[in-house]
Amino acid sequence: MNLGPLKGVYTLLIRIRERVEVEVGRLGRFSLEPGGYSYTGSAMGSGSASLEGRIGRHLGRRARKFWHIDHLLGSGGAEVIGVICAEADSRLECAVNEAIRRSMGGSAPIPKFGSSDCDCASHLLRLPGSTGGMEEGVMRAYALLGLEPMRFKGAPPRPISSRRHRRISL
Repeated sequence: MNLGPLKGVYTLLIRIRERVEVEVGRLGRFSLEPGGYSYTGSAMGSGSASLEGRIGRHLGRRARKFWHIDHLLGSGGAEVIGVICAEADSRLECAVNEAIRRSMGGSAPIPKFGSSDCDCASHLLRLPGSTGGMEEGVMRAYALLGLEPMRFKGAPPRPISSRRHRRISL
């Protein structure tokens, strides 16, 4: 039984209902078409850098836009409809992202989104088809890598404060 903060990899399943224009920091301004998207990241620390902390941040209100994904989720045109994650001892977001891209036919709509510290084209993928099968497809991609994917199940998210640590159940 893991008593410490959970570390690993996570994928946000995102739905964009209508075309959205988003300014993504230094990357510039982009237009995203309606449909399903995935964003994969890692959480290898404790507190706000743990799986619980990162997922809580992405699902809560962001007062300050720090990560690329904060710009998209704060645009008002994108909503997180699910989260898949797995415990891991090393950074696996690039491998998971590539498995999702290959197995689901994803494409990179914004170059270097979430991947400025690696060689990936983007950690944001546009997934073809309806949003209905995204969760199962992403879970299969995790399993292809030998990971044990978990669906996020938590209370209504609230912002994570550095002064207060709140545990979110997975």
